[in-house]
Amino acid sequence: MSASAKMTAIPLPVVPAARSTIAPPKGPRLNLPPPFKPQAESATREVCDFAVSARSIMLTMFQELRDACHVEPFALLPRMFIPIPSAIYRPPTMHYGWSAPRETLLAYAKEHGLILMMGRRRRPLADESDGESSDDDASDSSTDDGTEDTGSGDDDSSSKGGDESDGSGTVVVERTCRPLPPLFPNPRGMNIDEPASMVAALKHVSTQLSKDGLQVATMALHSTLQHDEDELRIISVYTNYHLHRKDLPSPEDIRKLGEAVGITAPPKWYIDRDKYEWYLIRDPYGR
Repeated sequence: MSASAKMTAIPLPVVPAARSTIAPPKGPRLNLPPPFKPQAESATREVCDFAVSARSIMLTMFQELRDACHVEPFALLPRMFIPIPSAIYRPPTMHYGWSAPRETLLAYAKEHGLILMMGRRRRPLADESDGESSDDDASDSSTDDGTEDTGSGDDDSSSKGGDESDGSGTVVVERTCRPLPPLFPNPRGMNIDEPASMVAALKHVSTQLSKDGLQVATMALHSTLQHDEDELRIISVYTNYHLHRKDLPSPEDIRKLGEAVGITAPPKWYIDRDKYEWYLIRDPYGR
């Protein structure tokens, strides 16, 4: 049996709700640049000789990441990005969702008293708080104590061995390295914590939709390389590491979620800004 036949015989870990978002098995062959290629990391870090300086390697990697910003998000997920349990390499994290409507989410947060402030203790604005929020209501990643802080050292989002964590009704956010200018400045000289406020808005929207039976347990706010100098944050409905979950929202529920935040365009697949590399999960030679 040929290698290609063996590949097609592998059952893909995809639940029915996600099948319409994945490219067909015999689709056109993609000529993707690094870091989308599975061999990009090994070609950069392992097949270099001693005559190539570390500076040259870093410049090459930096240029590859810059080039990735101009790659259009994928309407359908190329099958090469589906994690296969028996495979040697694991693909980068890919998010299915939309570019985050920053101003819409922040306006929604302001309207519903969900604006949170920068600083170690982020309180809602004085004129918008209902007086019941505690000092610990907002962290770098969420608006409740049960949400994972993906911007802290515990997450280690650059780790090559960690899979995307399954959600349980929570919304997570990553701290970006290029903060956007504040939309609503605080007269006391402090700035709005935009990521946390956007998460609070998303969580509120999700809570309202859940009253009608719509559940999006894996929704999160993340950052992507494929932003082309525009909004780098995306609303991630789920990732390529969630394709086996039986609680993924249906295409109809995803459409309703998008409309609830003012988005009518269909979601697409984006590569994660931090977990963009292919990584080896076991050495076939036993080294």
